Parts: sequence; structure tokens; C-alpha cells
Amino acid sequence: MVRANDIGFCPVKGYFICKPVKNTHACRAQKPPGAPQLIHVFITDLLARKEVKQREHQKVEKSHAEYIQVRMGFLQYQFHGIKNIKNPYFRPIMETVVSGIRSTGKLHLGNYYGAIQNFVKMQHEYNCFFFIADLHSLTTHPTPADLHGNVKHVLVEYLAAGLDPEKATIYVQSDVPEVAELYLYLNMNAYVGELERSTSFKDKIRAQSDNVNAGLLTYPVLMAADIIIHKPKYR
Repeated sequence: MVRANDIGFCPVKGYFICKPVKNTHACRAQKPPGAPQLIHVFITDLLARKEVKQREHQKVEKSHAEYIQVRMGFLQYQFHGIKNIKNPYFRPIMETVVSGIRSTGKLHLGNYYGAIQNFVKMQHEYNCFFFIADLHSLTTHPTPADLHGNVKHVLVEYLAAGLDPEKATIYVQSDVPEVAELYLYLNMNAYVGELERSTSFKDKIRAQSDNVNAGLLTYPVLMAADIIIHKPKYR
């Protein structure tokens, strides 16, 4: 009687044979009992391996198709600009933009048409950092009780004008301690004579002759710190 463990498939002859056992000198070709079940197992295994190979082939084809999509997206970006790209695989490296508005009170039409309107447009095309310049506002010696309120006003008006925190980074200048640290180091390399020749400093001391503080003199240095810390292409 032939047992199931004594049966093996011969790939050369194409049918099942008995495996060598004790007291048996040669294999005899025969069709043992239960062979249909063994053939079914063999075919199932063969189909499973074929399916795995097909999946691997599909992965290769998919990655190749994605590469083509990315390449096509890059060409579209070169010839048509980022606005006209409708390609889910293409993520262009956008240039960095940084800008801010002083929190000296409620914003006016000049702020909107001169800055915020452009901010809303740029957030879709650039990697934008828009900050609330509360450190800059200290040069005018505002009322301390209004400091936090003014920051909140500017933030609310940023959002109301259309700035999207999901597309642009919005932050308060004083919340980034590295800005103040860099401002200090840059001041060590700024000379009084050069700062006094600044046009903005001359305008400020005419406008507020009773409040000429060191912050007004080094105002351009703080602006430089705001810009350098992000290494933007536009400001």
C-alpha cells in the first residue's frame, strides 16, 4: 500500500512517482490513491506563484508610470508655470518668500493693497513665511496693554484676508528666539556710521523726534535677521 508521504512529483516525466523507501531498489511509476488531490495542491501552488510574479511586475510598471508622470509634470512646470499643473505626482521645489507687518494697530487699506493682497496670491506659488512683526513695533513705544491685542488683530485680519495656514507659515516674530539671537550677533558687525546713513532712520527721527531710541537705529539689522534666518529668494 502506498502512503501519501511516499509520493513525489517528477517534473521530468510529468507525473507522480513513489519515493524510494526501505527495501525498495527502484521507483515504480504508478498513479497512487489520492493523486487528484495532490494535483490540485500542485496547481494551486503554481497559480499562487504566478500571481505573486504578476503583482511584482505590476509594481514595476506602476513605479515606471509614476516616473513618467513626474517627468511630464516637470516639463509642464517649465513651459506653463505651476498654476497650470494638474499632476498629483509632481511636487516642485518652491522658492521661499518671507514678509511681515508690524503690529501697531488695526490694518488699513494700504496694508491690504500694498502687502496682504500679494500675500494671498503668493501662498499658492511659493513657500511662504508671513510673520507679525511685534519686535519691530516696540521701536514706537506702544502702550504695553495693547501689545497682545494688536498681535491678535493682525492675525485675525491675516486670516480674514484669505491667508491659509495650511499653505503658508504664519507666526509671531517674538515666538522665534533665534531671530533675537541673530539680531544680537549681527549688531556686533554693524557700524553706527552706516546705520545713521540709513534713509529709514532719518525718516523715523523726523517723524518721532522725541523718541529716538537704539531700536530705530538698528531697525535694518533686525530686518536683516528676519530675512537671513529663512534664506529666502524673495522678501
